[in-house]
Amino acid sequence: MPQRHWFRLGRPLTVLHGEPALLSWSATMFEYLMPQLLLRAYPHTLLGESARLAVVHQMAYAGSRHIPWGISESAYAAVDRDGTYQYRAFGVPGLGLARGLADDLVVAPYATALALSTAPHAAVENLRRLEGVDARCRCGFYESIDFTDRRSARDSGTPARKGVPVVVRTCMSHHQGMALLAVANALTGDRMVERFHRSPAVAATDLLLQERVPRPPAASLRQADEDARTPASATTVPVRRYRTPHTSVPHAQLLSNGSYVVAITNGGGGASAWKGQAVTRWRRDATTDPTSHAIYLRDVRSGASWSAAYQPTRAEPDDYVVTFHPDKASIQRRDGELATQLDIAVSPEDDVEVRRLTVRNLGARTRSGGHQLRRGGARVHARRPRAPAFGKLFIETECRRRTTR
Repeated sequence: MPQRHWFRLGRPLTVLHGEPALLSWSATMFEYLMPQLLLRAYPHTLLGESARLAVVHQMAYAGSRHIPWGISESAYAAVDRDGTYQYRAFGVPGLGLARGLADDLVVAPYATALALSTAPHAAVENLRRLEGVDARCRCGFYESIDFTDRRSARDSGTPARKGVPVVVRTCMSHHQGMALLAVANALTGDRMVERFHRSPAVAATDLLLQERVPRPPAASLRQADEDARTPASATTVPVRRYRTPHTSVPHAQLLSNGSYVVAITNGGGGASAWKGQAVTRWRRDATTDPTSHAIYLRDVRSGASWSAAYQPTRAEPDDYVVTFHPDKASIQRRDGELATQLDIAVSPEDDVEVRRLTVRNLGARTRSGGHQLRRGGARVHARRPRAPAFGKLFIETECRRRTTR
């Protein structure tokens, strides 16, 4: 991928022990330390310091819970009906965006091995501590030790008592491989990292790894909730669907990214506003349900014309369905052998309104773009909603195909 994608990544920061660090999704050791198996970790850089602070934070959190450190994604003490251990990501609260990180305590020895590149002495000491809880086997170390109190004998298949950890006695090849690679790098001076950086493609992007730590911390710092727990039930936004524009009152959907707002009704009416300023004119008339944006279609051969929504032409469709999703509004209609779908959304990152029209030919007769004329229009207000001046400006756009010989 081009390097410009790197600078489009949304990377929120938080403060750990007085220093800025990158937040991850699950706050696992894997997310912060796995890249260092093959990539250089430069000191005093954003990536390098985030990895170091992640280890420090994991050590502090485990110390407060009186357990060995090294929490990452792994199998845990729960099995399915076939006796297969279940697997998911575990992290530490305060470092991840996901909720419920404080609900479980599962320590994975391979995560400690990954920390050999960041805190070698502390990692060796922690591995010895893991030996003390019978986490070592002939393959090295078992997959994990589950310290979560609520695990039961029915879940794990092994006797479990409150306050007694359950050793997950299985070995996963990808975790064993990462542990072996981390040990090899620690004993050979990062030999595999040097080999990986010999690739011209890697060397060309090496500067991206040297990104400085923002000083002072960026304004986008976010503090994760240390005690965030999974809510009892997830709140879902229902999907509303209307099969006609002829309702007693217009049903509306509001789409917004916080500054740009779009209102759209089941008949196709509505308006747009930006930071309280009307972009298109809004007229509160429930009887006519006027619209501000319109996309028109015309069949050149038959001369029939209509709009992508019921408004403003009010041409009766053969079929009409409006669906209000949490993130967009879709208007589907069928007029004879032509079916259209108008999707309306607001960009979550930029103050942009997106309207995408899809046209499908359901008949046997061939239709081409040259035989159709599509026109769009919008009544632009560009003032506060109640300001009368410049309230009736109209912009009309037109797309034509010119034929040359």
